[in-house]
Amino acid sequence: MLLVTDSTVLRWFPPLRAMWAPIGEQALVRITGENAKRTLWGAINPRSGRRVVMATQRSRQEDFMAFLHALRSAYPGRPLLLVLDRASCHTAQKSQRLAARLGVHLVLLPKQRSELNCMDHLWRPSNSACRPTGSTRRWSSTSPLPSAG
Repeated sequence: MLLVTDSTVLRWFPPLRAMWAPIGEQALVRITGENAKRTLWGAINPRSGRRVVMATQRSRQEDFMAFLHALRSAYPGRPLLLVLDRASCHTAQKSQRLAARLGVHLVLLPKQRSELNCMDHLWRPSNSACRPTGSTRRWSSTSPLPSAG
């Protein structure tokens, strides 16, 4: 069974990348006062579209190993071929040994090639939906903006 996997971190208070405001006016940035976060681990079967998703509080090696157990439980008794990036939790010796023991063959993608990972593309809409207004350079229209003059 071929699965493509990736993880993403969702933050309640994402980093501020850019904010628009008229010249001479301070931009209002809404924040929660908290910085809670969750890591989502996901795997997709590119043939069927079936996904397995698990949330953890961190993105450590132990969390990845728990995700390997979750994948094994989701696909019992079947050989698993897992395509993933070269994150340190994926390449750690303990993770490699556990994968081998569970019958999960890890196929590591080349470095800096996230476009090859289809699961990476599925995170973008969910990450965008979790960002409060004003935390990114995304605007639906420029019509409400005053004209530059």
